[in-house]
Amino acid sequence: MKMKFKFLLSVCTLVFGLGIAHTAQAATVSFFIRSQDTLAVQNATVEIPLTGSVTITDSDGAQHTASNQSVLALLVSLDESSEAFYISNLQYFSSFGSLYVKCITVTAASQEFCDNWQYAVNNSFPSVGMDQQTVLAGDAVWIFFGDNYRVRLSSQGVDTGEEFSVQAESYQYVSNTWAPRTLVTAGVTRENPSDPFSPIEVLTSPVDEQGSTTFQLASPGEYLVGIKEDFYFPTTQLSVGTPNTNAGFRSAPSPAQSVSSHDVAAQFDVQKAVRFLESQQKADGSFGAPLFSDWAAVALSAPGGSALGGGTIEKLKSYLLSNPDPGNLLTDYERRAMALMSLGINSGNGTSINYIKEILDGFDGTQFGDANLVNDDVFALLVLFKAGFRADARVTKNIAFILSKQESDGSFAGSEDMTAAAIQTLSLFQGERDDINGAIGRAKQYLKLRQEQGGGFENAYTASWVLQAISALKEVPQDWAKDEKTPLGVLAGFQREDGSVGADDETVENRIWATAYAIPAALGKPWGDVLTSFDIPAVVEEKATAVEAIKQVEEELTAPKAATAEYERLSTQITQLRSEVAELKNSIETQVPQQESVVKPKNLVASLAYTAIVQPIVSAFTLIWKLIQK
Repeated sequence: MKMKFKFLLSVCTLVFGLGIAHTAQAATVSFFIRSQDTLAVQNATVEIPLTGSVTITDSDGAQHTASNQSVLALLVSLDESSEAFYISNLQYFSSFGSLYVKCITVTAASQEFCDNWQYAVNNSFPSVGMDQQTVLAGDAVWIFFGDNYRVRLSSQGVDTGEEFSVQAESYQYVSNTWAPRTLVTAGVTRENPSDPFSPIEVLTSPVDEQGSTTFQLASPGEYLVGIKEDFYFPTTQLSVGTPNTNAGFRSAPSPAQSVSSHDVAAQFDVQKAVRFLESQQKADGSFGAPLFSDWAAVALSAPGGSALGGGTIEKLKSYLLSNPDPGNLLTDYERRAMALMSLGINSGNGTSINYIKEILDGFDGTQFGDANLVNDDVFALLVLFKAGFRADARVTKNIAFILSKQESDGSFAGSEDMTAAAIQTLSLFQGERDDINGAIGRAKQYLKLRQEQGGGFENAYTASWVLQAISALKEVPQDWAKDEKTPLGVLAGFQREDGSVGADDETVENRIWATAYAIPAALGKPWGDVLTSFDIPAVVEEKATAVEAIKQVEEELTAPKAATAEYERLSTQITQLRSEVAELKNSIETQVPQQESVVKPKNLVASLAYTAIVQPIVSAFTLIWKLIQK
């Protein structure tokens, strides 16, 4: 049976009592209601009352007041007159002070749809409930069931090291279709046992112009993939297993399984790789998304300017300086700082955004960024070391945190990539501390054990970072040969005829990314060798000096004063001066008109007090006296 919600129109008497004419055209709003494939209400016209409020009864029988120009009031009015749908459950949430349309039954579908009704006014999504959003004449209101956004995976089951794509999409409620969604960041997360509403981020990446990006995961398990800006709601589930455990979901062979099939005897051609990147540079100097532009900067800086032509570096510098926003994550700032420092630009005071400050602001007293992650700490340590903060207390604490995150097998985050990255960064401090040396040794052993029999690693991306780690260890690829095959030879097998790195079916963006990783790796240059070193900005040093000076002054001001002989002498002199000032006061009170007869102080200190303080007062009194006499 259809449920009806009763109105109490508080303005009816006023309107008709004033005799308002009804010849004018009434103001109306158009309503559309969609439940997936079913368009239950199409362009239904609802008249808007001029003013006033209505009383709406919820499903529990409680009454609530709302503007009769609100979306909910008009929807209830339409419910009264339409047989196409009815509001079958209306709830009130006191925590929000708002009514919530929980369920609508669509007659044509013979089904009740609950808990995911959305609404838009003139193609805009209000941030308040339907009972709080008012409309104007001519507005179009769409009410539809389902999510505004979603992510679609190329496969919901992949192997470790296997690349998969994530497509961000937005729902087109008018046509019941999905379109690419851009300018957002996709993320892979794990459930947070202590807070289900704050999942643990594992990896993030901005989507490209088509709303797409790719990921690879090193650890098996169950993951959730969503959009960071949506606070990871909704999400799509992803299962990651070891090879052959996801055979029923596989849509393409894993890149990791095809490593050993490459021609490992080939030599990696750095010049061709550089030429490929140059050919992909856009007119504005970028290489697409900030992710690709930043890594391209690191890559193109590695061989030195003589290897480049056509102003590639200058155009890239111009782009990075004129487009300073790399994203909203700490790792975005770290990556951009690496790019700028690779190009010889001070990321602490040579740009409109102080990236060093942004990184330092991410320090919580123990570590940088997310305490559940170690990648943001590894890259923060690298950047701060090259920025001159080697001896900074925050760097020392961050090293301790990174070391505490090393797994029992020697890895960091159970990942070959992050273990290789940690080696590159920690090697900058090698030889200074035994615990750092030990951590590097264990990380190296982990990579050795993870190396495939064919000499390679999970994929071209991992092989590149491991090669840089090998260089940071002051070793060469031949030291890591297996069956006379080295990691560098395996990486060369991934290089295509055009100089790029990646499989034939890879996107251009991913080939830019992989090629950018490969160039410094093939040159034997870890990040510490590519980035330019800088001193701590003077303003930072001056600030530290000022802080110390203030601290010293505060200590002096709060220190107890000793009762010395000098202190006693001054106290006696002050007492004597007070007595003489009192004598002056008496003279002023009795002899104001006769200034010359005022008794003057007897010693130098009192004389000065008389000249500076008392004499002007006496002069003022004399002037006032003369004015009064007139």
